[in-house]
Amino acid sequence: MKDLPLYDQVNFGFHVKTSQSNMVYTATNALRGWTSSNPHTGSNDWEFVSMNAEVDRNQPSRFTLQINNTSGSAITVYITTPTLNFGNQLPTLDEAPLFTSGGVLMGQLTHAVATSLIPNNGFLTLPLTANYFEITNTKNIHRINFLTKDRVPKGTIITLLFNTSGVSVTNSGYLNLKGGFTSVMNGSITLMSNGNGTWREVDRNN
Repeated sequence: MKDLPLYDQVNFGFHVKTSQSNMVYTATNALRGWTSSNPHTGSNDWEFVSMNAEVDRNQPSRFTLQINNTSGSAITVYITTPTLNFGNQLPTLDEAPLFTSGGVLMGQLTHAVATSLIPNNGFLTLPLTANYFEITNTKNIHRINFLTKDRVPKGTIITLLFNTSGVSVTNSGYLNLKGGFTSVMNGSITLMSNGNGTWREVDRNN
């Protein structure tokens, strides 16, 4: 079946959002050699970065998204909706990014969980790879990701899950709580980032 002319051509792409121009594009090992698409323009809006290419039947196909960062500094790229089909027909997007006008998530949503230790000075630095954090020791927390390089985007929600009792979270200008908080075993507190190294309490289970 793969010998049909339909499979001589492929269309594929990704929804991408970034403020970096000429860094994000699609590429593949096509019949006449490695080829790539037009890059994202750096508009900081969602763009469908896609391409059409001939298929080289003599080698395994590689349909890739390339991020060519030569700036020497960290960049932010959001990627969603990979899609691919063979033939001349344009890809159909079964999913789409969520826009400011709203959207619907179907199915189960899974959040990443990380384990964190509170340092002796109480200045907790959480990795930017999770929304739920298991706290495993009993130092007190005075600040969370307050340094400029560690700050979390405004509106980000995190939950601290306490595996032990007796952890105090200080109500201050850095952590705007509803009142004093001292953990019980398996208790939790949920906070929202203000984007400037300060946080506001959303909820607690204690």
